[in-house]
Amino acid sequence: MPVELTQVLTPHLRVMRGTERKPARCIALQGEVGVAVSCSIHPRRASVCREYPPSFEDGLHNPRCDEARQAHGMAALTPADWSGFEPDAPPPVLTPPRAA
Repeated sequence: MPVELTQVLTPHLRVMRGTERKPARCIALQGEVGVAVSCSIHPRRASVCREYPPSFEDGLHNPRCDEARQAHGMAALTPADWSGFEPDAPPPVLTPPRAA
């Protein structure tokens, strides 16, 4: 993790810059939420990001991911969103909600 992208939370913990405010916006997030975003440091992303996988990235549903996407007006990810992606590839682009 590039230390210059972090800040001190406690004497023993650091957080990504931008995640301390509401709404949080990690300094490594590039693009516009709801249009197209990506993590600029995905292969070196923080442990919390590794522990909070997007739904179905690893084949498992993550309800917290669905909640976060819903908060930004985006549809939940499905297994189909991952077709064609290689392991350890960046997650699919976050897109606006699908028409119902």
